[in-house]
Amino acid sequence: LDPDKPMIALTFDDGPSEHTEKILDLLEQYNSRATFCVLGNRVDRYAETIKRAAEMGCEVVGHSWDHKYLTKLTPDGIREELTSTNQALYDATGYWPPYYRPPYGAMNDAVREVTIELNLSMLLWSIDPRDWQSRNADEICAIINDKARDGGIIICHDIYGSTVEAMERAIPGLIDMGYQLVTVSELLGGRTIEPGSEILRR
Repeated sequence: LDPDKPMIALTFDDGPSEHTEKILDLLEQYNSRATFCVLGNRVDRYAETIKRAAEMGCEVVGHSWDHKYLTKLTPDGIREELTSTNQALYDATGYWPPYYRPPYGAMNDAVREVTIELNLSMLLWSIDPRDWQSRNADEICAIINDKARDGGIIICHDIYGSTVEAMERAIPGLIDMGYQLVTVSELLGGRTIEPGSEILRR
């Protein structure tokens, strides 16, 4: 990485899915990396995809076990959603993620308290092309191009074919704009994130 060049982090939620390998192909083609926020109940089914992502230098972190609103659960329920997902990822990759993305970005005092207890932090985002809503590659690309900023965290979802189509243009497009496509940890540059805090770059 060149610390003097702008960086941006692509993140993908709700997978892995049958589309994730295509995104990995694109990242590999353009010598880039991303962060995948995966559901624990998909880890076993897509273990090889997750291992490939990790071996490529991508980051794989949790997004809960089954995408429940953590704010509607008891502390025990929150704890189970987070630890079971991290355990599945550790079993697949040998890596225990230091942060996770809460479904819907939803959090409250109970979520924060359990997050602190588990020595985790919460990954949010600063650029949202709403790919889940439009399912339109042109619209997704236009928003990413318009909103791209050094240090930005882009949220997308690797469960839609339209998102893959968008990435076929967005990934080389961001590179042409001068961005290095990095993981969230690379974006943070090794800085320590306090447990229970929010990771949000602009």
